[in-house]
Amino acid sequence: VAYLKESGVVVQAGPFLDDEGKMRGSLVVIDVPDRAAAEAWAGCDPYGLAGLFAKVEIRAWNKVIG
Repeated sequence: VAYLKESGVVVQAGPFLDDEGKMRGSLVVIDVPDRAAAEAWAGCDPYGLAGLFAKVEIRAWNKVIG
């Protein structure tokens, strides 16, 4: 969590929950200039480096409202 807070690029973050309220993944929205920056950020995530993720998806997103 410290990595998320201290990186300076995280806009929002939190877990996905199933119908029973158990964690089933997570979403991290970051504000970076390009995909390479997103990949570099994800590549330094301590949880990822520890092998705790089954997979990581990086997707571009365009904020329209908010």
